Amino acid sequence: MALGVHKNTPVKGIQGDLGWWSFTAREAVAKLSYEGRLLRLPDTNLAHWALIHTIYSGISTWWTRRTANLRHCYEVSPESIASAAAQPVSTRAARIRAQVTKVQTREWLQGAKAKPCLDLYSATKTTIVREKFFDNSLGSGLLEEARLEVLRTRVWRAKFTAGLDTTCTACGAAEETTSHVVLECPAVAPAPESHPISCSRF
Repeated sequence: MALGVHKNTPVKGIQGDLGWWSFTAREAVAKLSYEGRLLRLPDTNLAHWALIHTIYSGISTWWTRRTANLRHCYEVSPESIASAAAQPVSTRAARIRAQVTKVQTREWLQGAKAKPCLDLYSATKTTIVREKFFDNSLGSGLLEEARLEVLRTRVWRAKFTAGLDTTCTACGAAEETTSHVVLECPAVAPAPESHPISCSRF
Protein backbone atom coordinates (compact mmCIF):
# COMPACT_ATOMS: atom_id res chain seq x y z
CA MET A 1 0.00 0.00 0.00
CA ALA A 2 1.08 3.60 -0.62
CA LEU A 3 2.66 5.37 2.36
CA GLY A 4 2.94 2.06 4.21
CA VAL A 5 -0.63 2.25 5.53
CA HIS A 6 -2.62 -0.90 6.31
CA LYS A 7 -5.00 -2.55 3.85
CA ASN A 8 -8.18 -1.15 5.44
CA THR A 9 -7.17 2.46 4.78
CA PRO A 10 -9.75 4.16 2.48
CA VAL A 11 -8.38 4.59 -1.04
CA LYS A 12 -10.21 7.93 -1.41
CA GLY A 13 -8.10 9.37 1.39
CA ILE A 14 -4.83 8.14 -0.11
CA GLN A 15 -5.85 9.50 -3.52
CA GLY A 16 -6.66 12.91 -2.06
CA ASP A 17 -3.46 13.24 -0.03
CA LEU A 18 -1.11 12.00 -2.77
CA GLY A 19 -2.82 13.98 -5.55
CA TRP A 20 -3.48 10.92 -7.68
CA TRP A 21 -5.65 11.15 -10.77
CA SER A 22 -7.61 8.08 -11.77
CA PHE A 23 -6.43 6.20 -14.87
CA THR A 24 -9.68 7.07 -16.67
CA ALA A 25 -9.26 10.79 -15.97
CA ARG A 26 -5.72 10.78 -17.36
CA GLU A 27 -6.93 8.81 -20.37
CA ALA A 28 -9.70 11.36 -21.00
CA VAL A 29 -7.31 14.32 -20.96
CA ALA A 30 -4.81 12.53 -23.21
CA LYS A 31 -7.25 11.19 -25.80
CA LEU A 32 -9.50 14.24 -26.07
CA SER A 33 -6.52 16.61 -26.28
CA TYR A 34 -4.90 14.40 -28.92
CA GLU A 35 -8.11 14.44 -30.94
CA GLY A 36 -8.02 18.24 -30.87
CA ARG A 37 -4.45 18.23 -32.18
CA LEU A 38 -5.45 15.90 -35.00
CA LEU A 39 -8.22 18.27 -36.07
CA ARG A 40 -5.70 21.12 -36.41
CA LEU A 41 -3.42 19.20 -38.76
CA PRO A 42 -3.50 20.07 -42.49
CA ASP A 43 -5.87 18.18 -44.79
CA THR A 44 -2.93 16.43 -46.41
CA ASN A 45 -2.10 14.64 -43.16
CA LEU A 46 -3.28 11.02 -43.26
CA ALA A 47 -4.31 10.85 -39.58
CA HIS A 48 -6.31 14.08 -39.91
CA TRP A 49 -7.99 12.86 -43.09
CA ALA A 50 -8.90 9.49 -41.53
CA LEU A 51 -10.47 11.14 -38.48
CA ILE A 52 -12.48 13.60 -40.56
CA HIS A 53 -13.66 10.79 -42.86
CA THR A 54 -14.71 8.71 -39.84
CA ILE A 55 -16.69 11.61 -38.36
CA TYR A 56 -18.49 12.57 -41.57
CA SER A 57 -19.22 8.94 -42.49
CA GLY A 58 -20.61 8.15 -39.04
CA ILE A 59 -18.40 5.06 -38.81
CA SER A 60 -18.32 3.47 -35.37
CA THR A 61 -14.79 2.52 -34.38
CA TRP A 62 -13.17 1.71 -31.06
CA TRP A 63 -11.69 5.21 -30.99
CA THR A 64 -14.97 7.06 -31.63
CA ARG A 65 -16.82 4.94 -29.07
CA ARG A 66 -14.14 5.40 -26.44
CA THR A 67 -13.80 9.16 -26.87
CA ALA A 68 -17.60 9.55 -26.85
CA ASN A 69 -17.76 7.57 -23.61
CA LEU A 70 -15.01 9.69 -22.04
CA ARG A 71 -16.80 12.89 -23.04
CA HIS A 72 -19.98 11.57 -21.44
CA CYS A 73 -18.21 10.47 -18.24
CA TYR A 74 -16.48 13.81 -17.72
CA GLU A 75 -19.18 16.03 -19.24
CA VAL A 76 -16.87 17.47 -21.89
CA SER A 77 -19.11 19.14 -24.45
CA PRO A 78 -18.50 18.12 -28.09
CA GLU A 79 -17.30 20.76 -30.54
CA SER A 80 -17.73 21.25 -34.24
CA ILE A 81 -14.76 20.43 -36.43
CA ALA A 82 -14.41 24.08 -37.45
CA SER A 83 -14.38 25.46 -33.89
CA ALA A 84 -12.00 22.75 -32.65
CA ALA A 85 -9.60 23.45 -35.49
CA ALA A 86 -9.72 27.19 -34.85
CA GLN A 87 -8.80 26.97 -31.16
CA PRO A 88 -5.16 27.03 -30.05
CA VAL A 89 -4.04 23.59 -28.90
CA SER A 90 -3.09 24.88 -25.45
CA THR A 91 -6.50 26.53 -24.92
CA ARG A 92 -8.44 23.40 -25.84
CA ALA A 93 -6.20 21.16 -23.71
CA ALA A 94 -6.53 23.49 -20.71
CA ARG A 95 -10.32 23.54 -21.05
CA ILE A 96 -10.48 19.74 -21.20
CA ARG A 97 -8.15 19.34 -18.22
CA ALA A 98 -10.17 21.84 -16.15
CA GLN A 99 -13.44 20.04 -16.90
CA VAL A 100 -12.02 16.59 -16.15
CA THR A 101 -10.53 17.91 -12.89
CA LYS A 102 -13.89 19.39 -11.89
CA VAL A 103 -15.83 16.17 -12.46
CA GLN A 104 -13.17 13.94 -10.91
CA THR A 105 -12.97 16.12 -7.79
CA ARG A 106 -16.75 16.08 -7.43
CA GLU A 107 -16.92 12.27 -7.73
CA TRP A 108 -13.95 11.84 -5.37
CA LEU A 109 -15.54 14.07 -2.74
CA GLN A 110 -18.86 12.21 -3.03
CA GLY A 111 -17.03 8.91 -2.54
CA ALA A 112 -15.14 10.28 0.48
CA LYS A 113 -18.31 11.59 2.11
CA ALA A 114 -19.93 8.17 1.68
CA LYS A 115 -17.29 6.68 4.02
CA PRO A 116 -18.22 7.20 7.71
CA CYS A 117 -14.56 7.18 8.78
CA LEU A 118 -13.86 10.10 6.41
CA ASP A 119 -16.48 12.48 7.84
CA LEU A 120 -13.91 14.81 9.43
CA TYR A 121 -11.45 14.40 6.56
CA SER A 122 -13.96 15.20 3.79
CA ALA A 123 -15.24 18.22 5.73
CA THR A 124 -11.85 19.95 5.46
CA LYS A 125 -10.16 18.33 2.44
CA THR A 126 -12.03 19.33 -0.71
CA THR A 127 -9.43 19.01 -3.48
CA ILE A 128 -7.18 16.26 -4.80
CA VAL A 129 -3.75 17.73 -4.13
CA ARG A 130 -0.53 16.24 -2.80
CA GLU A 131 0.26 17.08 0.82
CA LYS A 132 3.91 18.02 1.33
CA PHE A 133 4.33 16.48 4.78
CA PHE A 134 4.26 12.86 3.55
CA ASP A 135 7.71 11.33 2.94
CA ASN A 136 6.82 7.61 2.75
CA SER A 137 8.29 6.98 6.21
CA LEU A 138 6.68 4.99 9.03
CA GLY A 139 5.70 8.23 10.72
CA SER A 140 3.96 9.63 7.65
CA GLY A 141 2.06 6.35 7.25
CA LEU A 142 0.81 6.58 10.85
CA LEU A 143 -0.11 10.22 10.25
CA GLU A 144 -2.16 9.26 7.20
CA GLU A 145 -3.99 6.56 9.18
CA ALA A 146 -4.73 9.14 11.89
CA ARG A 147 -6.01 11.68 9.34
CA LEU A 148 -8.35 9.07 7.88
CA GLU A 149 -9.58 7.82 11.29
CA VAL A 150 -8.21 4.29 10.76
CA LEU A 151 -5.25 4.44 13.14
CA ARG A 152 -5.15 1.00 14.77
CA THR A 153 -6.06 2.16 18.27
CA ARG A 154 -7.90 -0.03 20.77
CA VAL A 155 -11.19 1.74 20.03
CA TRP A 156 -10.74 1.07 16.30
CA ARG A 157 -9.86 -2.60 16.89
CA ALA A 158 -12.84 -2.99 19.25
CA LYS A 159 -15.09 -2.67 16.17
CA PHE A 160 -13.81 -6.06 15.05
CA THR A 161 -12.94 -7.73 18.39
CA ALA A 162 -15.75 -8.20 20.89
CA GLY A 163 -14.93 -7.44 24.52
CA LEU A 164 -11.61 -5.73 23.81
CA ASP A 165 -10.49 -3.29 26.51
CA THR A 166 -10.40 0.22 24.99
CA THR A 167 -8.33 1.91 27.71
CA CYS A 168 -5.18 3.64 26.44
CA THR A 169 -2.23 1.29 26.86
CA ALA A 170 0.20 4.19 27.28
CA CYS A 171 -1.42 6.28 30.03
CA GLY A 172 -4.47 4.27 31.13
CA ALA A 173 -6.39 7.49 31.76
CA ALA A 174 -8.82 7.52 28.84
CA GLU A 175 -10.08 5.55 25.87
CA GLU A 176 -7.46 4.92 23.21
CA THR A 177 -8.96 6.94 20.35
CA THR A 178 -7.13 8.64 17.50
CA SER A 179 -7.68 12.12 18.93
CA HIS A 180 -6.47 10.97 22.37
CA VAL A 181 -3.26 9.42 21.01
CA VAL A 182 -2.42 12.36 18.75
CA LEU A 183 -3.60 15.32 20.81
CA GLU A 184 -4.04 14.38 24.46
CA CYS A 185 -2.05 11.37 25.72
CA PRO A 186 0.72 12.58 28.10
CA ALA A 187 2.61 9.29 27.77
CA VAL A 188 3.31 9.83 24.06
CA ALA A 189 6.74 11.33 23.36
CA PRO A 190 6.92 14.15 22.53
CA ALA A 191 3.85 15.04 24.61
CA PRO A 192 1.07 17.05 22.90
CA GLU A 193 0.92 20.78 23.58
CA SER A 194 -1.19 21.82 26.55
CA HIS A 195 -3.50 24.16 24.64
CA PRO A 196 -6.46 22.65 22.72
CA ILE A 197 -5.87 21.79 19.07
CA SER A 198 -8.53 21.21 16.43
CA CYS A 199 -8.67 17.62 15.21
CA SER A 200 -8.85 18.88 11.64
CA ARG A 201 -5.16 19.88 11.83
CA PHE A 202 -3.72 16.36 11.94
